[in-house]
This record gives sequence, structure tokens and C-alpha cells, in this order.
Amino acid sequence: MVYQLVVDLGTCHTVAVVRRDGQAPRPLLFDGSPLLPSGVYRDPHGALTVGRDAERLSQLDPSRFEPYPKRCVDDGTVLLGDGPTPVVELLAALLRRVVAETSSEGLPRAVTLTCPADWGPQRRDVLRAAARAAGLAEVRLLDEPIAAATYCAEVLGQPIPPGGCLLVFDFGGGTLDVTVVRRDPDGLRVLSVGGLDDLGGVDVDAALVGHLGQLVALRQPQAWQRLVHPGTPAEQRDRRAFWAEVKAAKEMLSRAPAAPVQVPGTDDAIHLTREELERVAGPLVDRAVDETRRVLDRAQLPPGALAGILLVGGSSRIPLVASRLHARFQLAPTVPEQPELPVAFGGLLTVPPQPSAPRSPAAGPAGPVSAAPYASSPVTGPTPLPPPAWTPAPPRTWALPPQQQAPFAPQPPVPAPGYYKRVVRYAYLRTFLILLVVVALVVVLAIFGGRLITSGSNLFNGLTHGGGPGSGGDPGQPGTGGPLTLVGSEIDLGGDGAHAVAAGADLVFYAVTGNGKTAVHAVDPASGKDRWSVSSAVEPAEASLTVAGDLLLLDAKKSATDGGKDMRVVYQVSDGHELRKLDWSARKDAAYLGSDVIVSSDRPYQTQRVNLRTGQVAWTHPAPKDVFIADHRVNPELTWNPDGRNGPVPVKGVAESFGANPNRVVELNTEAGTADVLDGNGKQLASGQVPVDDKLWTAFDGLLVGALTSEASAGRPQLAGYRLDNLKPAWPAIGLTPGDEIKYVHPCGAQLVCATYQKKSDDTSAILVVDARTGQKVTWTRQPAYGEFSEEPYWLVQGGLMVYGEGTFPPQLGCRRTGIEVLNSTTGELLHALAAAQLGCPDSLIGAAGKYVAMSSVHVDVNTSRTSWQVSLVDVSTGKQSDRLDVGPASGQVDGIAVLGTTLGVIGTDHKLRVASAAKLA
Repeated sequence: MVYQLVVDLGTCHTVAVVRRDGQAPRPLLFDGSPLLPSGVYRDPHGALTVGRDAERLSQLDPSRFEPYPKRCVDDGTVLLGDGPTPVVELLAALLRRVVAETSSEGLPRAVTLTCPADWGPQRRDVLRAAARAAGLAEVRLLDEPIAAATYCAEVLGQPIPPGGCLLVFDFGGGTLDVTVVRRDPDGLRVLSVGGLDDLGGVDVDAALVGHLGQLVALRQPQAWQRLVHPGTPAEQRDRRAFWAEVKAAKEMLSRAPAAPVQVPGTDDAIHLTREELERVAGPLVDRAVDETRRVLDRAQLPPGALAGILLVGGSSRIPLVASRLHARFQLAPTVPEQPELPVAFGGLLTVPPQPSAPRSPAAGPAGPVSAAPYASSPVTGPTPLPPPAWTPAPPRTWALPPQQQAPFAPQPPVPAPGYYKRVVRYAYLRTFLILLVVVALVVVLAIFGGRLITSGSNLFNGLTHGGGPGSGGDPGQPGTGGPLTLVGSEIDLGGDGAHAVAAGADLVFYAVTGNGKTAVHAVDPASGKDRWSVSSAVEPAEASLTVAGDLLLLDAKKSATDGGKDMRVVYQVSDGHELRKLDWSARKDAAYLGSDVIVSSDRPYQTQRVNLRTGQVAWTHPAPKDVFIADHRVNPELTWNPDGRNGPVPVKGVAESFGANPNRVVELNTEAGTADVLDGNGKQLASGQVPVDDKLWTAFDGLLVGALTSEASAGRPQLAGYRLDNLKPAWPAIGLTPGDEIKYVHPCGAQLVCATYQKKSDDTSAILVVDARTGQKVTWTRQPAYGEFSEEPYWLVQGGLMVYGEGTFPPQLGCRRTGIEVLNSTTGELLHALAAAQLGCPDSLIGAAGKYVAMSSVHVDVNTSRTSWQVSLVDVSTGKQSDRLDVGPASGQVDGIAVLGTTLGVIGTDHKLRVASAAKLA
């Protein structure tokens, strides 16, 4: 008997589906489940065990267990126990288990292995080598999103129209993969790809363990200590049982409003509610939604081209995922009943691509995106449905307004796909981040246990806040900068429509959208009363406000009153007079030069200077014809000393303390490896060879500094500098160790540029500080201690100082391990700690202007169990922090923030605008 076999080798679980001739496909069962855990255990004799048996054996010696071998695909070998094990063998062990389960089926006629769409030839070769080692000589590799899209069309009955696109949102246990798939005349093609390798269901579990652990530590401190530091095999089993309880409760909450969590070793049970799950998981889901938006932006889809959103992966069951995606993109996602299975089942329905003519260079690079389309089973005839043994459940869509359902109808053709090289981040041990919280909790409980009964509320609030800023590197308590006082009354903006807030020109501005219009108000920060208000005929899905000189800009994305276009309305700051309403589609601001703006356009690729007051284009500089796609193509030359008139574009409530040279703008063309320098009139000042990655560069203080492309870096990552006057190398490129990866490049001090890079040797992050004048490395006397538990280091320059933390979504800074710190960028010396690292540090920096930054944190009232967001204002030059101000329940996210000296404008989770003053900070 011959059969077809498809294996979806996932980060956390592996799924396999077989189909014998004349029979319906069916999933293989491993210990009674279609999900085989992907972990591998190596015993002292070198034998490899996989699946649930491996997880059980890992209790004997965790150092011999690799829970996520797929993440090690680039590593060659993995140290398990006392010896290295080839990654090929780890993957082969999983495939051998699959083959063993099919031994009764006969001989495989065709074997398909699925893999991420952004895997290049080297990773795919590792997978092929693993297949050969498992005895599978001939295998076909298939992109996972192609298989999922085929399942959507053939099994769920939602075909993608010609020219239309499907967004495949694959939220698994360990990673997030987001892909836009387009139906071309000859089949399916990957159009845009992205994702987060450090975000999955395991991260939601860890966040929930941290949340529940705080309650357990208060109610059962001894039991919690046993879970934190298990000293016996029984206690180790209890710890694993607690994590399993949390995971099971999370899964139950996709079906019920509440779920119990039993605390092992006690008779105590904690009830976890869906509201708590959404509050804890909300920031993680928001990261996923933001990444989805970036992937869609790169795809450059015309209006109406997105035909649907398909959710796959076990973590897609969380209801918040579908609701947040729907709220952002106005399409109701489709969720299969068993979201772990569509990729494997879809792999059985695809037809291998036929050989095609070689692609011309103009067609764009090959690589991770699909080089040739896949044809699915014909949709003109009926697709054979499986018998009752495998009858797919109907797709589950969340109850949403019917007029916003995904329009699966023919759409206009989509532009040619762009190439995006996904930046892969390695955070193999992040799952154990919670242990840091746990250790800190136990220490505090051990010290203050005697006071716990009488001071439980104060202790718990201290835990949730994680400390505050102080001086001399010692975090103090908030309030040293005086009160943060509400000015005037709270302004209820309503729950519907887009909101925005900004500050500048000694005013706070806010916008409210609804009923086909957007109302814009200017508020006097001294009285809290309106200085003026106007209404404009735009109704955007997303709104933002920006002050540029003496002008206020309202950006209305996907305005319903303008055919879904991105519009910009320009007002006079002084009286709110509307000057212009401009079509701002496909334009991205790069710098503000007085009342002019330098913009980068991608339809077509060009750089323009636009007079915002008149709407006239002063000049246009076309990009080279070989520009295919660019994430970050145009930059102004930043200057260390701002002049108050010319500067970079604020991002998400953060305005860094840089100026912009009005006489130099830099364009980068990564595909050609060239750059152009333009003056303020659009005249070309210099042009030359600059093979720099367009996501990893800056123009600062007379130089272009960036990471060389892989083609130009001779096998090792290198940071290079080029003089802007002639684009010649300013100093020899600085090389890192082969296998390291540069993640971020940005100015960090006067004549200093810093780069974050990931070290392959120990999978930790580090900072490279370079003197831009000489190209010499600057040795910090104190290297911030970022390690395997951290996110990526990130920094802002505020008030001439380096504000240092972790930035998942720049420019917001979070703290996980070392806190949020103000550093002397020349020496690395700690000047102030804006948020302490201990106890998990829930504080984040969410807004900034000049030397003042806005901080947010979650406050927990143990007496009422109420949780709320609180904000405060900090002077980075002194480290003084104001008191905190409550801005709404913690069930959502702060909707907007604006900093104006010691005044703060914030739109809270309750959709209320608060203008507050911390006058004593001045």
C-alpha cells in the first residue's frame, strides 16, 4: 500500500497527515494526540527521544533537553548534556518518529515537508538533510502559508479571487509567522512575509504564570517558594504541573469566561478570568497585530485587495487575537476548529510547481519569498470531501458586524511583490524570564514575610510597580518630583472612532472622529479649556496629530469619506484655520524643515519636499529604477543640537532631542548598493557606492553609518561609515564575529553612534559604541547586563542623554531585566534608573519630548482586585519622577500620549483625555 505524507515540523509541535489511495486524509496520532511535542532529549549514551517522552525525561536533566530544535536550524550543533548534537539529528529524530508511526501504512509515494516561507536555501538544505537521515530520500518542501491558503480555499470553501490576497496569521506555540499570499493566474505566490520569533503561546503562558504567581506569593508564600525553587523530584513535578494548569486554563478561556488554576501541593485554586487573560496577553497580541500591519505595509496592497485573514496555529484560539485583528483591519478573521492542522492538510492539496523560465533580475530577488507559484487543486470542479472519519468543522468566525466581513470577491491586480528579508531574533531561553520574577518574589517574601499579614496591600503594590527612579543609580519611589495634577476636567472622547493627541507650540491638541467628521481641539495646558476647535470632513480608521513648526497636521489613515485614502489635513496652530486637505497615500514623512516636509514616496519611489502651507511640491528626486522595495530609504542628516525649527519626525508620542540639517537629505538604494545626498533644493551633492542595509543605518553629524549588506560584508557583519560630502569611506569597517547579527543602528551621544548586535556565541545582546569621527570603538566602563532573558536593547536620546532599555516596538521602552536607565553614552555610567529591574519591572516609557519622558505602569489594588494604568512624568536630567495618575482600567492599552515640558496629555483606556501638570519638575 502506498500513501502520501505531509509533515508540518513546528517550533513547539509537529503534525503529520497521511492519505492512502481512495481514502480521506487523516492525521497521525502520537500517544493519542495529533500533536507531537517537538522537544528532543539526549540520554548519556547519545540516544535521542522525542515528544512527550522527551518532556518527561527532561525532568531528570534539563540540560539534555532541547524544547525547540527548529529554532536551532542556523546553529549547526546544540550542546545537550556534555556533548554537541547536530541539529540535523534533532530534526531527523522527529521525522523518524513520524516514519515509525506510518510503518503500517506501506511505502510513501510522496513526502512533503512544510517550512516557513522566509527560509532560505541554507535552512531548507538542513531540513532536506534531516529527511535523508530519517530515511526519506525524496522530499518536497512547501511553504507553510501556501499550504494554509490552499486549505482555506479547498476545505473551508473560501477561495481567493484572482489578484486577491489572503493574510495567513500563524500564531503557534513558539513563534508568529505572518504572510500575505496572492493568487496569480498560475497559482499562489508569497507576496510579503514577516513575523516574530520571540512571540508565541509559551510567552502568553509565562505572562500568566507571572500574573498568577503574584497572587500565590501573597496567599501561599511557602507553596510559591517550592514552585520557584523545587528541591525534590516531587517539587519539580509540581512546578511543571502548575505551568500545565496555567496552559490548560488559558485554553479553556477560549470557550468559557473563567477557568480554575489549581496550585500544586495545596488545596488552593485560583480562578483566572477571560478579562485577566486579555489584560495580561493584550500587550503581546498588540505586538502581533503591529507586526501584521508592517507585513501588510510591505505588500503595498491597493484598497480592497485583501480578501481575508486566516488564523492558524494553536495560539490563534485566544479570542483576543481575532478581535484585535478585526478591529485593526476591518476584516473578520476565519479560525478553523483545529488551527494546528490546516498547514499539514493543505500540503496534501497542493500541486508541485511546474518548471518555469528563469526570473529576470528586474523581477526581484528570489530567496525566502516564493520563487514560483504553487497551483492548488482546481477550484472549478468539486474537491473530494473526506468521509465522516475526517469531516472538517466549519470555519469559526467571531460574531462581528456583517457589513465588515471579508469580501471574497474579485479584486484589482496587485503590484509586483517586494522582497523583505525578515530579521530573525533568537531568544531561546526567554521562556524562563518568569524565573527572574519568581526569584525576586521569594526574596521579598523571605525578608518581609513577617509584615505580609499587616502590609500585604503595600507590598503587592510595590511588586506591581517595580520601584521608581532615584539618583546615583539607586531607584527611589515616585513622587520625588511632586504631584501630577489634573488640569481642568477629564474629557470623554467616546468609545467609537479614532482618537489622537499631540503637543507643541505651548498647546495640547486632540482629535475625535465620528459621523463622517473629525473634530480637532487645541487645549490651553494652564486651564484645560479649549483655545479653539474645528471640524474637518475626514473619518479615518486611524488618526494621528503632529506639530510641525506653526502648523498642526492631522493624518487620517483610510479615511471613509475619501474612498479609503490616507489623507492629511493642515491647520494653523494659532487659530485652527484649515489650510489644506492633501492626499497623503504612499507618502512617509522623513523630516520637518520649518513648515516644509521631506517625504519618501513608494508609488513611485521618489523623494519630495512639500510645502505644507500651500500643498505644493518644491522638488522631486526620483529614486533609481532598480529600487524594488525599501523599508527605510530616506533619512535627514541628524544633528546633536536641535534648533527648534528643523528636526526628525516624532514617532508614537516620542520626539527625540535631535535637530535636522536642512541642507542635507540622504537616499539609500540597497538593491544597487548606492546612496545619494541631496541639498535643501533637491540638488544632488554626492553619489557613490554605499552597500548598506536599508533597515540598519543612520545619517548623523556628517556621516552615513550603517550595517553592510551580507553581500558586501565578506562573511562577517560589519559597521561602516561614509562621509556625506563625497560618500567615501570615513574609516575602515568595524567587523564583528561571524554569526553575530546587527539589529539596530542609531546615534547615542555627541559624535557617537551605537549598534545593537546579537552574539552567536552565547545568544546574548550587546552594544557597540563607535566614535563617528574616528571609527574607533568606545569602551564603556559599565556594560549593561543584557542576556538571554532579554528582548533587544534599545535607546532614545532625550535632553542630550541616552535613555536605555528594551524596545520591542521602538520608540517605546520596556524593562525586563536591567530596568530603564539614563546613561552617560561616553562611559556607559549609570546616571539614573527610571524603572528598577527587580520584580519583573512592569514600567514602560511611552512618550518623550526634550528632557521629559512619560512612564506607564499597572497598579493593582488587592483590596478590590481592580487593576489600572497609571502614568507619570520624569525629568531624565535629574531622575525625579512625579506622582502617578490613574488613566483607566488595565484591560486595554493607553490610546495616546503627548509630552509638553512638564505637561502631559494622555488618552486613557477609558477613552478619556486628561491634561496634567507636574509643575514641581520644572
